[in-house]
Amino acid sequence: MYSDEREKMSALVSIGKLQTDIGRLDLAVLSYREVLDMQPGVETPEIADAHMQVAISLLDSQQYHEAVTHLETATAIVPTLAAAHLLLANSFRDMVRGKCRRRTPLPSSSLMTWHAPLRANPRKPLRGTRR
Repeated sequence: MYSDEREKMSALVSIGKLQTDIGRLDLAVLSYREVLDMQPGVETPEIADAHMQVAISLLDSQQYHEAVTHLETATAIVPTLAAAHLLLANSFRDMVRGKCRRRTPLPSSSLMTWHAPLRANPRKPLRGTRR
């Protein structure tokens, strides 16, 4: 039916978006997971979107650790994907606050990335900057 894998991938992403729009998140996740299984290692905006959509579904079911993995992959593929960064930060916050069932400890690199901005005092200007 499809002449190449890229066409099929785009069609599956579109199907996943439609399924999300009509409230069938279960089917949408299946579509997005199929996209991710098609070509592992491919880094396109569609793949980043699929990772993000799967992460959203995992967050809804409080599977934070697996969701974080998908969100980190999405932000690595498309560093400007603001929604993925926001979801990642919120996931780390919820994990630190104990809202998730922690099966494994948080990776220290992830925690340090999240805690670094908290050490800065927003009321005090950084060195070398003017207010």
